[in-house]
Amino acid sequence: MRNKKAWLKHYAKQTDQAYFIIESLQGEPLGTVRLYDAQEHSFCWGSWILKVGAPQTVAIESALMVYAYAIDYLKFQAAHFDVRKGNESVLRFHERFGALRTSETSMNFSYKINFEGISTAQNRYRKYLPQLININSRECHQMSNQDFKAVIDSSAIIMPGAYIGLDVIIEDKVTIGPNAVILGKDENVSATAATIRSGAVIGANATVLVGITVGIKAVVKPGSVVTRTVPPLAIVEGNPAIITGYVSTAISITDNQGKDKKELTKYSKVNNVTFSNLTLVSDLRGNLSVGEFEKDIPFKPNRYFLVFDVPTAETRGEHAHKVCKQFLVCIKGSCNVVADDGVNREEFVLDSPAKGLYLPPMTWGIQYHYSPDACLLVFASEYYDSADYIRDYDEFIKAVFEKTNTTKTI
Repeated sequence: MRNKKAWLKHYAKQTDQAYFIIESLQGEPLGTVRLYDAQEHSFCWGSWILKVGAPQTVAIESALMVYAYAIDYLKFQAAHFDVRKGNESVLRFHERFGALRTSETSMNFSYKINFEGISTAQNRYRKYLPQLININSRECHQMSNQDFKAVIDSSAIIMPGAYIGLDVIIEDKVTIGPNAVILGKDENVSATAATIRSGAVIGANATVLVGITVGIKAVVKPGSVVTRTVPPLAIVEGNPAIITGYVSTAISITDNQGKDKKELTKYSKVNNVTFSNLTLVSDLRGNLSVGEFEKDIPFKPNRYFLVFDVPTAETRGEHAHKVCKQFLVCIKGSCNVVADDGVNREEFVLDSPAKGLYLPPMTWGIQYHYSPDACLLVFASEYYDSADYIRDYDEFIKAVFEKTNTTKTI
């Protein structure tokens, strides 16, 4: 017993290996596994002991979780391990998984499995792998000597050197670049940990501060420092990071001056959104732009508002209306407008008082890239009603889906 206690004390000081307790979703301990002996891009795993009477799927589930953690998260490229001769069930298990026998001693067979073999096994047995992996460990990447807990989807790609803080949430199909830093509660226990939403990309050496949410499919450029929440599909860059564009939005050519009157209204790929070149009269005494309600502007307004003195780094809009229609004219300076119907997105540049953009109900609208002198005039078909706004992009997508399904059903 004295020797065992001494060994445990010695093991507790080791920083190059880790034991894990395999638990059921209800928290019942089912076994143990150890990761150790890192050799460049390969890791070793063993001490794999399963409780008598554990469910039959525990072996394959725990093996898949070991590979998900070591390959998908820690970014190892292969594994190596020894299996005691005579342990036929374990030998067969690893060989079915794709491991190749490389050598033997009087007691053990040695195995290796490369990245392709692991990926093949992960795809073959994917139905056994939980969608989310909860990682609770003492060390991960460069995070020595600190408690670590994060929720990381198994499909996320996290490159070497990335720092993931306490209670950070990383959703599906996220990519975290090399040496990126996602701060959590370990930096401020009273704060909310950062959340990286589905499909987002965090560039190399970027930093996301505590409490920040990076929206769905947003892109943080390498080296950026994110100090404010990033909207869905936004592209941010700099220190502090500001919005420089949006994903999947080609800027529409809106200069139709000199073309035939029939071509002055451009129909967007975004549902029912239209761009209009309004009548422009040039005169030595001054220029005039004119539009008629229920003709050039396809509704009769009950309200208008002006947006001006917007700092260049700021973004306006980021909401949709359930009922209200809007018509936008940048009467001075310029700004960019993104229109999104939940399926298609298009970006427009309003840089003349003779250019107007119609946004129908259930269109997610964003205005950004305001010039210092920009003044945006917005005509609205309805009086102000806070209940008419949808301010969360997830809720907007859900509402579009429900409306589409209802329409199809009818």
